[in-house]
Amino acid sequence: MLLLLLGCAPTGTGLSTVKEPAQGLTGEVAMEVSTTEIFITDCEVNLARSGEFSLTNTGTANLNIYAIELIGDDTIFYFVKQEDLVFGEGNSASYPVSATLQTPEPVDGQLRITSDDPENRDVRIDLHAWPVGYVPPEDTGADTGADTGADTGTPG
Repeated sequence: MLLLLLGCAPTGTGLSTVKEPAQGLTGEVAMEVSTTEIFITDCEVNLARSGEFSLTNTGTANLNIYAIELIGDDTIFYFVKQEDLVFGEGNSASYPVSATLQTPEPVDGQLRITSDDPENRDVRIDLHAWPVGYVPPEDTGADTGADTGADTGTPG
């Protein structure tokens, strides 16, 4: 009888009752990014202009953002690196990114977002800084590459 009482009594020896898991602690992690590209247009040389993007936790569990950072050259684009962010269910935040052109030429960059979202562990946002009056070339959709993918060789 004594053994039975010790096995059921909560103690500091590891013998304790098992607690039910708390409600709402399990769920699905899901991140939504507002855009895949940021166009910062009408940039005057040596004058900063900015754009922004937002992140939203659309899941039912906490979303962990490990880092948001610039990839590559940081002399044109500026972003304050973010690390170890936790977004509760339904939470969102916006983040600015700026560009300062050093010449009147378009420049491209990229932001990288790493998270625990199984569908979006490594998300990239393309950055484009365009000078005043810049008109990008039209994308005709035509493939101008030399490799057509057709196999024209003979066997053997």
